[in-house]
Formats: sequence, structure tokens, C-alpha cells
Amino acid sequence: MLKNIKYLSCLVIIFVFFSKCANINTNSEKEIYHIIKPKIKKVSDSLFYPPPTLYYRSHNFILIDSVTIYYHKKHVIYDCGTGIDFSKPPFLNLLKNDLIEIKQNQLYKFLVKNNIGKAPSGFDKTAVISSPKDTIDYLSFKIINDYYKTNKLERISIRRWTEEEMYVSNAKKNETDYNPNNINWKTGFDH
Repeated sequence: MLKNIKYLSCLVIIFVFFSKCANINTNSEKEIYHIIKPKIKKVSDSLFYPPPTLYYRSHNFILIDSVTIYYHKKHVIYDCGTGIDFSKPPFLNLLKNDLIEIKQNQLYKFLVKNNIGKAPSGFDKTAVISSPKDTIDYLSFKIINDYYKTNKLERISIRRWTEEEMYVSNAKKNETDYNPNNINWKTGFDH
């Protein structure tokens, strides 16, 4: 009887030990990389101020989910800040063909091959990362961020995706028709 109790005790201890190890491994699998801050209040449009959010730059990444990344180069350069509503993004007339799909396992090669962020001009060095979620926990964010840090490139702007990015990205991902003229835009645009 005593021998059976010792045997059972050993089994219980081994089971508890391995179940604790299993819990440790599953909890550390997902790492949160960035939480997007809320928008800054709109400033007066009578004077030029740097925009609180850089909506678009030369390199724009839309992190749809853990495996799907879209990239586009459409942006707007402002010569003068009078009358611009920086609380709203500019309308790019972004179309499905403007979005280049990059798989996460090909992202680093894409950054290197296209010399992302290494142009001589300052504007061409910056990137914008957008996401449908407030919390970006995708490995693709870490890959882009590490690429910029490793190459000592200018910083990245991070934000929630715009309404235009949402509609065109969803149309591309779901392979549905997209016509910006048929959309009842809720947010509006800066001009």
C-alpha cells in the first residue's frame, strides 16, 4: 500500500511539473509589439503646424493580419499648410492595383531588395505602418521596425488604418469590386 502511495505521489508531481511547463510556453508565444495612441486634437488651420499624424509617406505598409501585408507608395506632399484639416487623411484615390501584397516570410527580402528607407531624400526614408487594430502584435511589425533600427534609418509613423485603406484592402483581400465613387465615406478627407 505504501509503495502504491509513493508511486501515485511521484506521478502527481511529474504531472504538475509538466503542466506548469506547458503553461509557461503557451503564455510566451504572443508578444505585443505596439499599441497605437489615440489621435491628437485638431489644431487651428490658420497657421501651419506639423501634422499630428503622418497619414502617408513614400513607404506605406498596411498590416492586415498576421500573414497579410499590403504596401503602396501613394502619398501627398503639402507645400503650404493653410486650410488643411490634419485630423482627416488626404484622398489618394487608392485602388486595388496600387497595393502590393507581401507575405510575412518574404517581408525582409522585400525591404532589402527595394532599398526601403535608404533613398537620399528625407521624405523617401520614412515609412508609415497602419493596422485595423489598436494593438499590433504581428511579427511583420517587428520585422519592419527592426529593419529600420538596424539600418539606422529615420523613424516610422504608426497609426490605425484610414477609411480608404480599409475599403480598398478589404476589396483586395476578399477579391470584390471596389469603386471609391460608390462609397459613402464617413470620415471624409482633408480637401
